[in-house]
Amino acid sequence: MPPTCFAASSKTSMNSRPIVLRFFSGSASPASSPRKRSEVSPRVQDAYWMQSADVSAEHTGASLQEILHEVDRLRTAPPSTEELRGIQNYAAGIFTIQNSSRSGIVSQLQFANLHGLGPGYLTSYVDNVMKVTPDEVQRLTQRYDDPSKLAIVVVGDSASVAPQLQPYRSAVP
Repeated sequence: MPPTCFAASSKTSMNSRPIVLRFFSGSASPASSPRKRSEVSPRVQDAYWMQSADVSAEHTGASLQEILHEVDRLRTAPPSTEELRGIQNYAAGIFTIQNSSRSGIVSQLQFANLHGLGPGYLTSYVDNVMKVTPDEVQRLTQRYDDPSKLAIVVVGDSASVAPQLQPYRSAVP
């Protein structure tokens, strides 16, 4: 099956730039995807969120439904403490690894300087990540991830993908 690519964007209330949500499909089903990635790409006074997963064209609709369900779930209920703790541990570990070399430290210092984060950003990052609560995650998801503002773009085999996207045509303008 040919691969499928989704992209969705949403305006934030923080500024006029969009939050971008992207899904890339390839060969696996949503449940057994060999490559899943979620990231925030920071820019000065702007950012976008990207979600990607490899799925076959026949799983495009189910994959989109699953990802939109997760966004809705975070808007209606906070993540469990256990789920959040796993994400916090991962973020803290990645941050530590990124700062384990001179070039990594220089990169982090450039990032902090570019965004005006101040001298304490690097030394307090892990503590601040670990202080985030499930209720804060829900509040921020409600504020910045508004499904009614998503614009979804799908690239792939139109014959197999288009019928799967029908339920989303009226839900997302």
